[in-house]
Amino acid sequence: MSDNGETRKKITAFDLATIIAGWSTALALALGFITFTITYRAQEKFNQAQLKFNEQQQKFNDAQLDATNKQASFLAETAAIEAFRAYFAAGIEAAKPADRNQWLTNDAFFTAETIYNLKSTDNGWRETAKGLILNRRSVIDTGQFDCDKYAPAFVKFVQDEVVMKDPCRKTKSHPNSIQTSRSR
Repeated sequence: MSDNGETRKKITAFDLATIIAGWSTALALALGFITFTITYRAQEKFNQAQLKFNEQQQKFNDAQLDATNKQASFLAETAAIEAFRAYFAAGIEAAKPADRNQWLTNDAFFTAETIYNLKSTDNGWRETAKGLILNRRSVIDTGQFDCDKYAPAFVKFVQDEVVMKDPCRKTKSHPNSIQTSRSR
């Protein structure tokens, strides 16, 4: 019987080892599944955060592009204005003394129109444009202001907010305006 008892101990030890190995495997699988689930959920949250970041980054990039386009447009407009200013300056310098006043008047009205076109929503700039026009008001009062040379919105601004009357000399575009003997 001693052989039978020893055999039984070997089986019990073998069984115990099998049970322990089975439990270890089950525990390893359970821990692996839990770890996988936690990692998957964390990755999903990270992906959502990354998506939100990418959306914000795209909005920022769009805003940067818009600002860059506006700046490029502003720089191009500034360069055009500076070129026109150089033209006026050269004309003023080259003009006969009797013609310089006309060059200065053209420059004042050009500057006022440019300011109005670029900054008409800013009251300070509107007042600056009004001041430039009022400094040369005699051109309007004597009927020498040629409205056909200016944008309709600027002419309306001159009429409604600066001189409070029709500033235009009589032309094909403005047949009801006054015409002086000097402008004929």
